[in-house]
Amino acid sequence: MNENKDHKEIFAVVSDIIRSVTGNSGLTIKPEYTADDIKNWDSLRHVMIINEIENRYAIHFDLMEMLDITSVDDLCHAVSKKQSKA
Repeated sequence: MNENKDHKEIFAVVSDIIRSVTGNSGLTIKPEYTADDIKNWDSLRHVMIINEIENRYAIHFDLMEMLDITSVDDLCHAVSKKQSKA
């Protein structure tokens, strides 16, 4: 498995979900971006983003995992970690 390729694919999907949920269709997203960097990424939309990612990848994050996710890169790594356990 090509981990770098998989991470790029996860980043692309996560970025699309963030754009969709926050209503920022043309936004260029960087891995280091946090909710403070993305318009409309508030606590409710954070939960919505997590939910969309869980549905897309058929994974589940518990509350502590959700609270530990603070950046786009954190989201990507969390998805990758869950997938590697599957």
